[in-house]
Amino acid sequence: MAFIQMKIVADTIIHNYNIHIVEPENVYPTIIIMQVKNGLMVKGCQKGTTHSSSFGRDEPPNC
Repeated sequence: MAFIQMKIVADTIIHNYNIHIVEPENVYPTIIIMQVKNGLMVKGCQKGTTHSSSFGRDEPPNC
């Protein structure tokens, strides 16, 4: 049930926001998966509005 809820939330965010990945600075390989130190930073703004919000950074996104 939690997996389905997570997919619904992710789908809602992707559908309602323009999401842009900020260039990761600290990417390092592990055994199989590439990992980003301090998480994956993204910028986003709501579709259809000029109001912008930043996820993970203090600067506004360029939407």
